[in-house]
Amino acid sequence: GTDGWNVCRNALLLEYRKHRQRLAKREQLELAREMSAAREIAQHCRSNNRTYSELRELEALDNGRPLSFVQRIFLENRYIFEAIAKHIRTGELLTDVRVNPSLEQLHVGKSNLQPETLRRLTEYVLESEYCGRVHIYTDASKSPDGQCGIGVYDETNEVRIAVQLKLDTSIMTAETLAIKVAMQHIANRGIHRAVLLTDSQAACSFLRKNRNSRYRNAVANEILELARTFHVTIQWIPGHVEVSGNRIADELSRAALANGTQRLENDIFIHDAISYFEERQASKINKWYQEYIPGASCGATVSENNATSHKMDVVYTSDSCDSDSREQKTVDLGHSNKRHLDDDLLRVSKSKKLAEDIETVLLNHNKLIRVPLSLADFTNLKVLDLSNNRLEELPEVITQCQLTTLIVKNNLLTDKSLPKSLLAAAGSGLKELNLSGNRFAHFPEQVIELRSLKYLYLGGNQITNVSKDIWKLQNLQLLSLGGNLISEIPETVGLLNHLHALVLCDNLLEMLPASIARLVNLKSLLLHKNRLRHLPREIITLRNLTELSLRDNPLVVRFVKDMTLNPPSLLELAGRTVKTCAIRYVAEDLPRTLIEYLQTANCCVNPNCKGVFFDNRVEHIKFVDFCGKYRIPLLQYLCSSKCVADTSSSDPGSEPSSSMMRKVLLG
Repeated sequence: GTDGWNVCRNALLLEYRKHRQRLAKREQLELAREMSAAREIAQHCRSNNRTYSELRELEALDNGRPLSFVQRIFLENRYIFEAIAKHIRTGELLTDVRVNPSLEQLHVGKSNLQPETLRRLTEYVLESEYCGRVHIYTDASKSPDGQCGIGVYDETNEVRIAVQLKLDTSIMTAETLAIKVAMQHIANRGIHRAVLLTDSQAACSFLRKNRNSRYRNAVANEILELARTFHVTIQWIPGHVEVSGNRIADELSRAALANGTQRLENDIFIHDAISYFEERQASKINKWYQEYIPGASCGATVSENNATSHKMDVVYTSDSCDSDSREQKTVDLGHSNKRHLDDDLLRVSKSKKLAEDIETVLLNHNKLIRVPLSLADFTNLKVLDLSNNRLEELPEVITQCQLTTLIVKNNLLTDKSLPKSLLAAAGSGLKELNLSGNRFAHFPEQVIELRSLKYLYLGGNQITNVSKDIWKLQNLQLLSLGGNLISEIPETVGLLNHLHALVLCDNLLEMLPASIARLVNLKSLLLHKNRLRHLPREIITLRNLTELSLRDNPLVVRFVKDMTLNPPSLLELAGRTVKTCAIRYVAEDLPRTLIEYLQTANCCVNPNCKGVFFDNRVEHIKFVDFCGKYRIPLLQYLCSSKCVADTSSSDPGSEPSSSMMRKVLLG
């Protein structure tokens, strides 16, 4: 009857479902087997071993010969496997190549800082560490469909490269390939001592890991070998924080995705190949389960979710930090490649209300030979960027703008290029002035009147002196004078009470003033590439100093045991006797000149000696430990050569603790 038929039908349906489920599981196992084989083949391809060589010799699938499972998998996905970058064994490490996956000056996480702070920090590093070098930026972008584009921007030579990758990769691989393209550009042009700037910490860490291994990824090996040959430093910088070169590289990578006119035959890394198979297998498994068991939920669905999650990790579309409000207040005419921008600014300033809203004008990276006079129409202008042009003078119109930031780096300004009353009308508000990379031969005295100035950049000029009135800039926090011809720093620098960073690298300094010890808030002191043989002893009192760069200086490398000492004069000997024996005298006893002479007595720094000296002294070099790792020479003055031997037993408390400094660069 009906009941019997229903029982029979239900039994048949149950058996059929079990059959379909068993079939699905077998196909799932088949896919798992295929996935394992793909992983194994990929390892052979990366290692470029005998198995890979045999697989490459296979002919097409329709040659009539029976193929093994591994051979079939290889031939079906040959273009993926053959694109995997090989690993090679090398005879030496490349640890001398500088790859910096972080900024030493960044002691907190990027996410904890505002974009403006990160921008200033990045520019500070470029000004101090890499002043005078060719700056080359790289970046990569990835579209939601997996296509990758890379951009390379040589800021110094104004070269732009935008290419699309033929094979899909992860964003980390694309960033690494962008570095490779930049290195090839360096090699083709014969550029030496460049700094390559990337915002990918993953790519930097990948290169640093390969640098320390003799079994290296072929792409990484090519990058590192070229970096060694051309003395290139690879440096990470924060991305999307208004650093001009990084923004251009990002735009180039996006443009490569949009037009796709130039495509690069690229390698992929092994993790790219594995991801490709994982995503393909997951979608197949999920499809079969939906066919065989409608509504069923099993491991396949989880696998697809995992694959989707993984895919989302590598989707990258350059998340810029620019806010809408800031864009509305900014006129960006940078990189327009124009000699004149008056008409462009006039169109903006026609509307009085619009002109009043503008706070930032970017005219950088053009061919301007004069500053547009229409800037005076922007009554609330705060930030003006005129960098990387051909300006030979700054007109008086600049003084009519209420600026807080003025950037005029990399132009043709000389000592006669500034108005006599530089920014006199807005002097109370200017906080940042960048005149680096020009042709100044003397410290511009007009700057001294800018009493609100916090950041002053004068690096990369030909300045031979520093104004003794520098102390008047009492709000100054950063003073950058690297890459000049300065041979002496005035004592008045020690009166800059709020100074946090002092950049004096790449000059002709042979000594530092002792007054530098008064800079109690100083955190960074960069002195590399000078002629320093010792440091003033007073430097050890800088308890907030966290960065001291001394490399490329002829610093003393051993203790000075004996110093030539000229015999002291009778006046010197008499003065020492009066002081050490505490002989009392009054104004009526001695001439005024002798009383003044006695007042100039200096105490011997040897704690075991109670002596004094006047004009005759022994210069002694004492080495002081920093961080328990480095020993730096400090100059001290002694009254006699006999005191030299006793200085080693001086009070250990005078030496800094290991927590005093976090970074000392000696080479």
